[in-house]
Amino acid sequence: MNEQDIKLIPTQWIDLDLIDLNEGQVEGLPANPRNIDPVDYEILKRSIIENPEMLGLKELYVYAWHGRFVDIDGNMRTRVLRELGYTKAPCKVIPETGYDLQAIAIKMNISNGKWDTDKLNADWEKDKLEGWGVELPVEESNINVDDFFNSLDGSNKKEQGEKLTITIPEDYASEKDVIKGLIKDALFDYKGITIT
Repeated sequence: MNEQDIKLIPTQWIDLDLIDLNEGQVEGLPANPRNIDPVDYEILKRSIIENPEMLGLKELYVYAWHGRFVDIDGNMRTRVLRELGYTKAPCKVIPETGYDLQAIAIKMNISNGKWDTDKLNADWEKDKLEGWGVELPVEESNINVDDFFNSLDGSNKKEQGEKLTITIPEDYASEKDVIKGLIKDALFDYKGITIT
């Protein structure tokens, strides 16, 4: 692709009253899968107060939808701007054709913020997310931890100070990574633990 093939999108000032947060209202685009962490929110708010000129470097990315605009990238900034009393925001309006809204929503947010993993797992395609660089957490398991530990025979019991090796039974092979994580979390203070 050559530079003449890339069309630059001009920045526009758009009334914040016309911008809606992405709640899944655009067909084919699931709701914004980001959690808004209160600490990150306050950091962003302070950043905008101290350096408002940076808004011109990182516009909101919006999509025209039924006479309004849906925030594809910048949901937290939109909330902060409203709280701070701004009435307009610099925006790039994504054209109706030639752009993958799902890719934009994920790729523009991949380096900051926290994902709402429930929304990602429910509404987004795992293969696409992984292709875009999203590191998905290990899925929650329905394994009953008590049943697992009760299934271990006495060979895993050791005296305090001895090396502990836990062998995960074949019945739980599909849950091996989850079990390892649970054991490590439960025993993080102990040294010399080997999990096989």
